Amino acid sequence: CMSSLRRTRAGVFSVDQAHTIEQIASEPEKYILPVDTLFSEFPKLTVNSGTASRLKNGNIIKTEHNNGKYRVYDETGEFLLLGEVFNRELRTIKSFFEVSHG
Repeated sequence: CMSSLRRTRAGVFSVDQAHTIEQIASEPEKYILPVDTLFSEFPKLTVNSGTASRLKNGNIIKTEHNNGKYRVYDETGEFLLLGEVFNRELRTIKSFFEVSHG
C-alpha cells in the first residue's frame, strides 16, 4: 500500500524547476516560459518565409529531413508549429502561430 507519492518530473520539466504558487502569483511574468519549451526534446527546423506561409495555410511540405517530430520556426525565429516528417513530407501536428487578419 502506498502512503505517499511525489512527482519529480512532468514531461521535460523536473522538480528542480518548480516554483511555489506564491512565487508565481507575485511575479507571473518572471515564470512564464515560451510554449516551445514544452517540445525542447525535438530538434529545431527552420524554414524560409515561403515555406512558412505554405505551412500556415495547412500545406504538406516536401523535405529532406529524417522521419520524426520537429519544432518548426520561421527565419525570424518565430515558433510556428510542432510538425512531423514522414516519408520526406512535413505535416503539422499542432500550430502555434498567430493568425493575422488583413
